[in-house]
Amino acid sequence: MTIHALTNHRIAARPSRLPTLADMPSARVSPYAGHPMPVLVIDDSAAQRRLICHMLSQWGYDPVPCETATHGLEVLKQRQMSLVVCDWVMPEMSGPEFCAHLRKIETDGYSYVILLTSKTGRDAITAGLDSGADDFLSKPVHPPELLARLRAGERILQIHSELQQKNALLSQTLEKLSVLYVDLDRDLQAARDMQQALVREPSVSLPEAQLSLMLRASGHVGGDLVGYFPAGEDKIGMFSLDVSGHGVSAAMITARLASLLLPHSAERNLCLRRNGGAVQALPPVEVAQALNRLMLREDMGGHYFTLCYVLFNLKTGTGRFVQAGHPLPFVLRNGGSVQEIGTGGLPIGLLEDADWVEQEFTLTGGDCLFLYSDGWVECPNPQGQLWQEAGLATALARHQERRGHDLLSALTCDLEAYAGGDEFVDDISAAMLAYRP
Repeated sequence: MTIHALTNHRIAARPSRLPTLADMPSARVSPYAGHPMPVLVIDDSAAQRRLICHMLSQWGYDPVPCETATHGLEVLKQRQMSLVVCDWVMPEMSGPEFCAHLRKIETDGYSYVILLTSKTGRDAITAGLDSGADDFLSKPVHPPELLARLRAGERILQIHSELQQKNALLSQTLEKLSVLYVDLDRDLQAARDMQQALVREPSVSLPEAQLSLMLRASGHVGGDLVGYFPAGEDKIGMFSLDVSGHGVSAAMITARLASLLLPHSAERNLCLRRNGGAVQALPPVEVAQALNRLMLREDMGGHYFTLCYVLFNLKTGTGRFVQAGHPLPFVLRNGGSVQEIGTGGLPIGLLEDADWVEQEFTLTGGDCLFLYSDGWVECPNPQGQLWQEAGLATALARHQERRGHDLLSALTCDLEAYAGGDEFVDDISAAMLAYRP
Protein backbone atom coordinates (compact mmCIF):
# COMPACT_ATOMS: atom_id res chain seq x y z
CA MET A 1 0.00 0.00 0.00
CA THR A 2 1.30 3.46 -0.89
CA ILE A 3 1.47 5.94 1.97
CA HIS A 4 0.54 9.45 0.90
CA ALA A 5 1.45 12.42 3.03
CA LEU A 6 -0.18 15.18 1.03
CA THR A 7 -2.55 14.45 -1.80
CA ASN A 8 -4.32 17.75 -2.19
CA HIS A 9 -1.74 20.43 -1.54
CA ARG A 10 -0.72 23.11 -3.99
CA ILE A 11 2.98 23.57 -4.69
CA ALA A 12 3.77 27.21 -4.33
CA ALA A 13 6.38 28.93 -6.49
CA ARG A 14 9.85 29.13 -4.95
CA PRO A 15 12.61 31.71 -5.27
CA SER A 16 14.68 31.21 -8.39
CA ARG A 17 18.03 31.49 -6.59
CA LEU A 18 19.80 28.39 -5.29
CA PRO A 19 19.82 27.94 -1.50
CA THR A 20 22.95 28.69 0.49
CA LEU A 21 24.26 27.13 3.69
CA ALA A 22 22.65 29.98 5.62
CA ASP A 23 19.26 28.73 4.46
CA MET A 24 19.81 25.29 5.96
CA PRO A 25 18.23 24.37 9.32
CA SER A 26 20.60 23.32 12.07
CA ALA A 27 21.73 19.71 12.44
CA ARG A 28 19.75 17.42 14.73
CA VAL A 29 20.26 14.11 16.45
CA SER A 30 19.11 11.06 14.48
CA PRO A 31 16.11 9.30 16.02
CA TYR A 32 17.54 5.87 15.16
CA ALA A 33 19.41 5.02 18.35
CA GLY A 34 22.58 6.93 17.45
CA HIS A 35 22.75 5.63 13.86
CA PRO A 36 22.12 8.09 11.03
CA MET A 37 19.02 7.29 9.02
CA PRO A 38 19.94 6.48 5.40
CA VAL A 39 18.29 8.54 2.67
CA LEU A 40 18.57 7.51 -0.98
CA VAL A 41 19.14 10.52 -3.23
CA ILE A 42 18.47 9.97 -6.96
CA ASP A 43 19.26 12.82 -9.34
CA ASP A 44 21.05 12.87 -12.66
CA SER A 45 22.45 16.34 -11.82
CA ALA A 46 25.72 15.95 -9.95
CA ALA A 47 25.50 19.48 -8.48
CA GLN A 48 21.91 18.95 -7.26
CA ARG A 49 22.87 15.54 -5.87
CA ARG A 50 25.86 16.94 -3.96
CA LEU A 51 23.80 19.82 -2.55
CA ILE A 52 21.02 17.58 -1.25
CA CYS A 53 23.50 15.09 0.19
CA HIS A 54 25.32 17.90 1.96
CA MET A 55 22.09 19.18 3.51
CA LEU A 56 21.13 15.69 4.63
CA SER A 57 24.51 15.19 6.28
CA GLN A 58 24.11 18.49 8.09
CA TRP A 59 20.73 17.31 9.42
CA GLY A 60 22.06 14.03 10.76
CA TYR A 61 21.04 11.73 7.90
CA ASP A 62 23.21 9.29 5.97
CA PRO A 63 22.80 10.23 2.27
CA VAL A 64 23.30 7.54 -0.38
CA PRO A 65 23.67 9.19 -3.82
CA CYS A 66 22.59 7.55 -7.08
CA GLU A 67 22.90 9.05 -10.56
CA THR A 68 20.09 7.06 -12.17
CA ALA A 69 16.77 5.56 -11.11
CA THR A 70 17.93 2.16 -12.31
CA HIS A 71 20.91 2.32 -9.98
CA GLY A 72 18.58 3.42 -7.16
CA LEU A 73 16.38 0.36 -7.67
CA GLU A 74 19.41 -1.91 -7.53
CA VAL A 75 20.48 -0.30 -4.25
CA LEU A 76 17.00 -0.74 -2.75
CA LYS A 77 16.96 -4.42 -3.70
CA GLN A 78 20.13 -4.88 -1.64
CA ARG A 79 19.45 -2.48 1.21
CA GLN A 80 16.25 -1.28 2.85
CA MET A 81 16.02 2.53 2.98
CA SER A 82 12.93 4.18 4.36
CA LEU A 83 13.41 7.65 2.82
CA VAL A 84 14.00 8.40 -0.86
CA VAL A 85 14.46 11.81 -2.49
CA CYS A 86 14.14 11.44 -6.28
CA ASP A 87 14.14 13.86 -9.20
CA TRP A 88 11.13 13.71 -11.52
CA VAL A 89 12.76 14.26 -14.91
CA MET A 90 15.73 11.96 -15.58
CA PRO A 91 17.04 10.06 -18.62
CA GLU A 92 16.23 6.34 -19.01
CA MET A 93 13.68 6.28 -16.18
CA SER A 94 11.62 9.16 -14.74
CA GLY A 95 10.74 9.65 -11.09
CA PRO A 96 7.15 8.33 -11.48
CA GLU A 97 8.47 5.32 -13.40
CA PHE A 98 10.95 4.69 -10.60
CA CYS A 99 8.09 4.78 -8.07
CA ALA A 100 6.04 2.30 -10.10
CA HIS A 101 8.96 -0.15 -10.26
CA LEU A 102 9.76 0.35 -6.57
CA ARG A 103 6.24 -0.59 -5.44
CA LYS A 104 6.62 -3.94 -7.20
CA ILE A 105 9.75 -4.86 -5.25
CA GLU A 106 9.26 -7.13 -2.24
CA THR A 107 11.03 -5.45 0.68
CA ASP A 108 10.99 -5.83 4.46
CA GLY A 109 9.84 -2.25 4.99
CA TYR A 110 8.28 0.72 3.28
CA SER A 111 10.17 3.39 1.33
CA TYR A 112 8.72 6.88 1.56
CA VAL A 113 9.40 8.72 -1.73
CA ILE A 114 9.59 12.49 -2.16
CA LEU A 115 9.68 13.61 -5.81
CA LEU A 116 11.50 16.80 -6.74
CA THR A 117 9.74 18.55 -9.59
CA SER A 118 9.13 21.82 -11.33
CA LYS A 119 5.69 20.52 -12.36
CA THR A 120 2.77 22.16 -10.59
CA GLY A 121 -0.20 20.95 -12.59
CA ARG A 122 -2.87 18.82 -10.94
CA ASP A 123 -2.65 16.17 -13.63
CA ALA A 124 1.10 15.76 -13.07
CA ILE A 125 0.68 15.51 -9.31
CA THR A 126 -2.13 12.97 -9.74
CA ALA A 127 0.04 10.90 -12.06
CA GLY A 128 2.90 11.00 -9.57
CA LEU A 129 0.66 9.85 -6.70
CA ASP A 130 -0.82 7.07 -8.82
CA SER A 131 2.68 5.82 -9.62
CA GLY A 132 3.50 5.41 -5.93
CA ALA A 133 5.03 8.71 -4.82
CA ASP A 134 4.21 9.91 -1.31
CA ASP A 135 5.07 13.60 -1.42
CA PHE A 136 6.36 16.36 -3.71
CA LEU A 137 8.76 19.25 -3.43
CA SER A 138 9.12 21.94 -6.07
CA LYS A 139 12.52 22.93 -7.42
CA PRO A 140 14.72 24.72 -6.62
CA VAL A 141 14.75 22.97 -3.25
CA HIS A 142 14.09 25.14 -0.21
CA PRO A 143 16.05 23.50 2.67
CA PRO A 144 13.58 24.15 5.53
CA GLU A 145 10.74 22.70 3.45
CA LEU A 146 12.78 19.63 2.47
CA LEU A 147 13.62 18.99 6.12
CA ALA A 148 9.98 19.46 7.13
CA ARG A 149 8.84 16.95 4.52
CA LEU A 150 11.53 14.48 5.57
CA ARG A 151 10.40 14.75 9.17
CA ALA A 152 6.77 14.30 8.09
CA GLY A 153 7.84 11.23 6.21
CA GLU A 154 9.62 9.90 9.29
CA ARG A 155 6.47 10.37 11.37
CA ILE A 156 4.43 8.44 8.81
CA LEU A 157 7.07 5.73 8.63
CA GLN A 158 7.06 5.50 12.42
CA ILE A 159 3.27 5.01 12.37
CA HIS A 160 3.69 2.43 9.63
CA SER A 161 6.36 0.62 11.66
CA GLU A 162 4.23 0.61 14.80
CA LEU A 163 1.30 -0.71 12.80
CA GLN A 164 3.47 -3.51 11.43
CA GLN A 165 4.65 -4.38 14.92
CA LYS A 166 1.10 -4.44 16.23
CA ASN A 167 -0.02 -6.54 13.29
CA ALA A 168 2.83 -8.95 13.99
CA LEU A 169 1.85 -9.08 17.66
CA LEU A 170 -1.77 -9.65 16.65
CA SER A 171 -0.74 -12.47 14.33
CA GLN A 172 1.32 -14.08 17.10
CA THR A 173 -1.58 -13.71 19.52
CA LEU A 174 -4.02 -15.22 17.03
CA GLU A 175 -1.62 -18.10 16.45
CA LYS A 176 -1.39 -18.73 20.19
CA LEU A 177 -5.17 -18.49 20.51
CA SER A 178 -5.51 -20.96 17.67
CA VAL A 179 -3.29 -23.42 19.52
CA LEU A 180 -5.25 -22.83 22.73
CA TYR A 181 -8.51 -23.33 20.85
CA VAL A 182 -7.31 -26.65 19.46
CA ASP A 183 -6.31 -27.76 22.98
CA LEU A 184 -9.62 -26.51 24.41
CA ASP A 185 -11.59 -28.20 21.65
CA ARG A 186 -9.76 -31.45 22.35
CA ASP A 187 -10.46 -31.14 26.09
CA LEU A 188 -14.12 -30.33 25.48
CA GLN A 189 -14.44 -33.28 23.15
CA ALA A 190 -12.97 -35.49 25.88
CA ALA A 191 -15.45 -33.95 28.33
CA ARG A 192 -18.27 -34.68 25.89
CA ASP A 193 -17.17 -38.31 25.65
CA MET A 194 -17.01 -38.53 29.44
CA GLN A 195 -20.48 -37.02 29.77
CA GLN A 196 -21.90 -39.43 27.21
CA ALA A 197 -20.28 -42.22 29.21
CA LEU A 198 -22.50 -41.26 32.15
CA VAL A 199 -25.25 -43.09 30.27
CA ARG A 200 -23.41 -46.38 30.68
CA GLU A 201 -26.24 -48.54 29.36
CA PRO A 202 -28.39 -46.75 26.77
CA SER A 203 -30.58 -49.85 26.54
CA VAL A 204 -31.37 -52.03 29.56
CA SER A 205 -33.48 -55.20 29.51
CA LEU A 206 -35.34 -55.68 32.81
CA PRO A 207 -37.50 -58.65 33.79
CA GLU A 208 -40.75 -56.85 33.01
CA ALA A 209 -39.61 -53.82 30.98
CA GLN A 210 -37.19 -52.36 28.47
CA LEU A 211 -35.45 -49.13 29.46
CA SER A 212 -33.96 -46.85 26.79
CA LEU A 213 -31.87 -43.72 27.44
CA MET A 214 -30.55 -40.98 25.16
CA LEU A 215 -28.42 -37.90 25.75
CA ARG A 216 -27.47 -35.37 23.08
CA ALA A 217 -25.77 -32.08 23.96
CA SER A 218 -26.26 -29.04 21.76
CA GLY A 219 -22.59 -28.09 22.24
CA HIS A 220 -19.55 -29.99 23.38
CA VAL A 221 -21.06 -30.55 26.81
CA GLY A 222 -24.48 -29.88 28.26
CA GLY A 223 -26.60 -29.86 31.38
CA ASP A 224 -28.99 -32.75 30.71
CA LEU A 225 -28.79 -36.12 32.43
CA VAL A 226 -30.91 -39.28 32.35
CA GLY A 227 -30.38 -42.54 34.18
CA TYR A 228 -31.72 -45.33 36.33
CA PHE A 229 -30.74 -47.56 39.24
CA PRO A 230 -32.17 -50.64 41.01
CA ALA A 231 -34.27 -49.42 43.93
CA GLY A 232 -34.90 -52.53 46.00
CA GLU A 233 -36.91 -55.65 45.27
CA ASP A 234 -38.86 -55.36 41.99
CA LYS A 235 -38.32 -51.59 41.81
CA ILE A 236 -36.23 -49.19 39.75
CA GLY A 237 -35.62 -45.49 40.01
CA MET A 238 -35.38 -43.50 36.79
CA PHE A 239 -34.91 -39.80 36.26
CA SER A 240 -34.51 -37.00 33.77
CA LEU A 241 -32.95 -33.67 34.82
CA ASP A 242 -31.81 -30.46 33.18
CA VAL A 243 -29.36 -28.02 34.79
CA SER A 244 -29.95 -24.35 34.00
CA GLY A 245 -27.61 -22.74 31.51
CA HIS A 246 -25.26 -24.41 29.07
CA GLY A 247 -21.61 -25.27 28.65
CA VAL A 248 -18.92 -26.28 31.11
CA SER A 249 -20.45 -24.90 34.33
CA ALA A 250 -23.75 -26.71 33.73
CA ALA A 251 -21.87 -29.88 32.79
CA MET A 252 -19.86 -29.77 36.03
CA ILE A 253 -23.05 -29.62 38.10
CA THR A 254 -24.48 -32.44 35.99
CA ALA A 255 -21.42 -34.54 36.83
CA ARG A 256 -21.91 -33.77 40.52
CA LEU A 257 -25.55 -34.88 40.34
CA ALA A 258 -24.56 -38.00 38.43
CA SER A 259 -22.35 -39.01 41.35
CA LEU A 260 -25.42 -38.79 43.61
CA LEU A 261 -28.06 -40.40 41.40
CA LEU A 262 -26.40 -42.99 39.18
CA PRO A 263 -24.59 -45.32 41.62
CA HIS A 264 -26.35 -48.63 42.21
CA SER A 265 -25.16 -48.99 45.82
CA ALA A 266 -27.20 -47.68 48.73
CA GLU A 267 -24.06 -46.24 50.31
CA ARG A 268 -23.42 -43.87 47.37
CA ASN A 269 -26.86 -43.14 45.92
CA LEU A 270 -28.77 -40.28 47.52
CA CYS A 271 -32.09 -41.93 46.62
CA LEU A 272 -31.38 -45.18 48.46
CA ARG A 273 -30.91 -46.29 52.03
CA ARG A 274 -30.18 -49.59 53.65
CA ASN A 275 -32.64 -50.97 56.16
CA GLY A 276 -30.91 -53.90 57.77
CA GLY A 277 -29.76 -55.99 54.86
CA ALA A 278 -32.38 -54.71 52.42
CA VAL A 279 -32.11 -51.73 50.10
CA GLN A 280 -35.01 -49.30 50.17
CA ALA A 281 -35.75 -46.27 48.02
CA LEU A 282 -36.60 -42.90 49.50
CA PRO A 283 -40.00 -41.54 48.54
CA PRO A 284 -39.73 -39.22 45.50
CA VAL A 285 -40.66 -36.11 47.49
CA GLU A 286 -37.87 -36.79 50.00
CA VAL A 287 -35.41 -37.11 47.12
CA ALA A 288 -36.44 -33.68 45.80
CA GLN A 289 -36.10 -32.18 49.28
CA ALA A 290 -32.64 -33.70 49.82
CA LEU A 291 -31.41 -32.42 46.44
CA ASN A 292 -32.84 -28.98 47.16
CA ARG A 293 -30.95 -28.76 50.45
CA LEU A 294 -27.75 -29.84 48.72
CA MET A 295 -28.09 -27.26 45.94
CA LEU A 296 -28.69 -24.43 48.41
CA ARG A 297 -25.90 -25.58 50.72
CA GLU A 298 -23.22 -25.97 48.07
CA ASP A 299 -22.01 -23.14 45.85
CA MET A 300 -23.53 -23.93 42.46
CA GLY A 301 -22.84 -20.55 40.85
CA GLY A 302 -26.50 -19.55 40.71
CA HIS A 303 -27.53 -22.70 38.85
CA TYR A 304 -30.65 -24.71 39.54
CA PHE A 305 -32.11 -27.74 37.80
CA THR A 306 -35.41 -29.30 36.84
CA LEU A 307 -36.14 -32.92 37.62
CA CYS A 308 -38.61 -35.69 37.04
CA TYR A 309 -37.85 -38.65 39.29
CA VAL A 310 -39.88 -41.87 39.07
CA LEU A 311 -39.96 -44.83 41.45
CA PHE A 312 -41.52 -47.69 39.49
CA ASN A 313 -42.69 -51.13 40.64
CA LEU A 314 -41.98 -53.63 37.90
CA LYS A 315 -44.33 -56.23 39.36
CA THR A 316 -47.44 -54.11 39.83
CA GLY A 317 -46.88 -51.53 37.05
CA THR A 318 -47.49 -48.69 39.49
CA GLY A 319 -45.25 -45.67 39.74
CA ARG A 320 -44.78 -42.70 42.02
CA PHE A 321 -43.01 -39.60 40.82
CA VAL A 322 -42.09 -36.05 41.69
CA GLN A 323 -41.93 -33.31 39.13
CA ALA A 324 -39.73 -30.29 39.88
CA GLY A 325 -40.06 -27.80 37.05
CA HIS A 326 -39.48 -30.53 34.45
CA PRO A 327 -41.78 -31.11 31.46
CA LEU A 328 -44.80 -33.29 32.21
CA PRO A 329 -44.12 -36.96 31.39
CA PHE A 330 -46.03 -38.69 28.60
CA VAL A 331 -47.59 -42.15 28.74
CA LEU A 332 -48.00 -43.79 25.34
CA ARG A 333 -50.78 -46.31 25.83
CA ASN A 334 -50.84 -49.67 24.14
CA GLY A 335 -53.85 -48.58 22.10
CA GLY A 336 -52.00 -45.58 20.62
CA SER A 337 -53.35 -42.77 22.80
CA VAL A 338 -50.90 -40.30 24.38
CA GLN A 339 -51.53 -39.08 27.93
CA GLU A 340 -49.74 -36.27 29.74
CA ILE A 341 -49.41 -36.90 33.49
CA GLY A 342 -48.38 -34.74 36.43
CA THR A 343 -49.15 -31.27 37.73
CA GLY A 344 -45.73 -29.63 37.91
CA GLY A 345 -43.64 -28.16 40.73
CA LEU A 346 -40.78 -25.77 41.49
CA PRO A 347 -37.24 -26.42 40.17
CA ILE A 348 -34.58 -27.72 42.54
CA GLY A 349 -32.26 -25.15 44.12
CA LEU A 350 -34.40 -22.01 43.96
CA LEU A 351 -36.24 -21.73 47.30
CA GLU A 352 -35.37 -23.12 50.69
CA ASP A 353 -39.00 -23.75 51.65
CA ALA A 354 -40.07 -25.20 48.30
CA ASP A 355 -42.48 -28.12 48.49
CA TRP A 356 -43.44 -30.87 46.08
CA VAL A 357 -46.34 -33.27 45.68
CA GLU A 358 -45.92 -36.98 45.04
CA GLN A 359 -48.03 -38.22 42.12
CA GLU A 360 -48.97 -41.69 40.90
CA PHE A 361 -49.62 -43.52 37.63
CA THR A 362 -50.12 -47.06 36.38
CA LEU A 363 -48.80 -48.82 33.30
CA THR A 364 -50.36 -51.89 31.76
CA GLY A 365 -48.81 -54.29 29.28
CA GLY A 366 -47.55 -52.49 26.17
CA ASP A 367 -47.67 -49.02 27.74
CA CYS A 368 -44.62 -46.76 27.58
CA LEU A 369 -43.47 -44.01 29.98
CA PHE A 370 -41.57 -41.15 28.33
CA LEU A 371 -39.47 -38.64 30.35
CA TYR A 372 -37.81 -35.84 28.38
CA SER A 373 -36.07 -32.48 28.68
CA ASP A 374 -37.45 -29.16 27.43
CA GLY A 375 -34.97 -29.15 24.53
CA TRP A 376 -37.55 -31.21 22.62
CA VAL A 377 -40.56 -28.96 23.03
CA GLU A 378 -38.66 -25.65 22.93
CA CYS A 379 -36.89 -26.45 19.65
CA PRO A 380 -37.76 -23.79 17.04
CA ASN A 381 -38.29 -24.26 13.33
CA PRO A 382 -36.66 -21.84 10.83
CA GLN A 383 -39.59 -19.45 11.36
CA GLY A 384 -39.00 -19.40 15.13
CA GLN A 385 -42.07 -21.43 16.08
CA LEU A 386 -41.54 -23.98 18.87
CA TRP A 387 -42.34 -27.67 18.50
CA GLN A 388 -44.15 -27.58 21.85
CA GLU A 389 -45.76 -30.46 23.75
CA ALA A 390 -48.41 -30.87 21.06
CA GLY A 391 -45.77 -31.54 18.42
CA LEU A 392 -44.07 -34.16 20.59
CA ALA A 393 -47.38 -35.82 21.48
CA THR A 394 -48.34 -36.00 17.80
CA ALA A 395 -45.00 -37.60 16.95
CA LEU A 396 -45.41 -40.16 19.76
CA ALA A 397 -48.84 -41.09 18.44
CA ARG A 398 -47.54 -41.30 14.87
CA HIS A 399 -44.89 -43.82 15.93
CA GLN A 400 -47.12 -45.75 18.35
CA GLU A 401 -45.95 -49.11 17.05
CA ARG A 402 -42.31 -48.37 17.88
CA ARG A 403 -40.58 -48.82 21.19
CA GLY A 404 -37.13 -48.34 22.69
CA HIS A 405 -34.36 -46.78 20.65
CA ASP A 406 -36.37 -47.32 17.49
CA LEU A 407 -38.94 -44.87 18.84
CA LEU A 408 -36.28 -42.44 20.14
CA SER A 409 -34.58 -42.42 16.73
CA ALA A 410 -37.88 -41.75 14.97
CA LEU A 411 -38.66 -38.85 17.35
CA THR A 412 -35.18 -37.38 16.80
CA CYS A 413 -35.65 -37.55 13.00
CA ASP A 414 -38.99 -35.74 13.37
CA LEU A 415 -37.34 -33.04 15.47
CA GLU A 416 -34.51 -32.59 12.95
CA ALA A 417 -37.06 -32.25 10.15
CA TYR A 418 -38.94 -29.63 12.16
CA ALA A 419 -35.76 -27.71 13.05
CA GLY A 420 -34.46 -27.83 9.49
CA GLY A 421 -31.19 -29.51 10.47
CA ASP A 422 -29.44 -31.65 13.04
CA GLU A 423 -28.15 -28.75 15.16
CA PHE A 424 -30.45 -27.93 18.09
CA VAL A 425 -30.44 -24.79 20.25
CA ASP A 426 -30.65 -26.84 23.46
CA ASP A 427 -29.68 -30.25 24.75
CA ILE A 428 -32.18 -33.05 24.24
CA SER A 429 -32.45 -36.13 26.43
CA ALA A 430 -35.01 -38.81 27.15
CA ALA A 431 -35.65 -41.86 29.33
CA MET A 432 -38.24 -44.33 28.03
CA LEU A 433 -39.66 -47.32 29.92
CA ALA A 434 -41.60 -49.85 27.83
CA TYR A 435 -43.62 -52.04 30.18
CA ARG A 436 -44.08 -55.68 29.19
CA PRO A 437 -45.20 -57.80 32.16
